Amino acid sequence: MAKVHEIGQYTVHESIDGKGPVFITFAPLRLASKQTPFGAEIFKKHGLNYLAVVPESNCWYQHREITDVISLLDDLAGDRKRIGYGSSMGGFAALNWSDMLKLDRVVAVVPQFSIQSNRAPWENRWREAAAKLQFFHDRIGTFEINIPVSVHCSKEVRDQRHARHIAKHAPNMELHHYPESPHNVLGYLKQTGRLSQFVRDEILNC
Repeated sequence: MAKVHEIGQYTVHESIDGKGPVFITFAPLRLASKQTPFGAEIFKKHGLNYLAVVPESNCWYQHREITDVISLLDDLAGDRKRIGYGSSMGGFAALNWSDMLKLDRVVAVVPQFSIQSNRAPWENRWREAAAKLQFFHDRIGTFEINIPVSVHCSKEVRDQRHARHIAKHAPNMELHHYPESPHNVLGYLKQTGRLSQFVRDEILNC
C-alpha cells in the first residue's frame, strides 16, 4: 500500500518495493474534485515503483513549497534509475524539474513549454489559470535537458509549438506525433487500441 506525504498544497504518493527503477509522475490538469496519482494503475499492475505528485489545484507546480516536494522525491528515489512521466501540466512538471530530480529519462505527453503569455503568447487555453499564478519556477528553457526525452504530441498547433520550443533545449528529444489526436493523447491512444503499445514502449521497456 502506498505511503502518503503531505507538503502544503501537494500530496506525494510513495510506492517503492524493490530495487528496480522508480517512476516519478506529476498529475495533469484537475478536471474532477478528486485527483488520482498519475499512472498508478499501470505501475501497480506491473509491480513498478512510483512516486506520484498530486496538487490541490491547477497550479502548474509553481507554489513555493514545490521545492520541498522535489527534495522529498529526490530523497525517496535514492540511487534508483529515475523516469519522469506526466501529461499536459504533468508533462510540463516532469521536464521543468528534470535536472533537480536527476532524472535519467522523461516521457512527456503533450507538455507545455510555458503557459505564461510573455513566454508562450500563442497559448490561450489556460489563460484563466495562468492569471491566478505567480510563476516562481517556470524553468524550461533556462537549462539544457541533456537526457533522453520522449514527447508525444497531438494535432493541436499549440501543442506542436510547445514541442518545438522544448526541443531547442532538449537535444536528445524524440518526438511522436499523432496527426489525428486531440490534446488528450492518452485518451486517443486508448480509444484507438494503441495504449498498450505505448505502455510497452515507454513504461515497461524503460
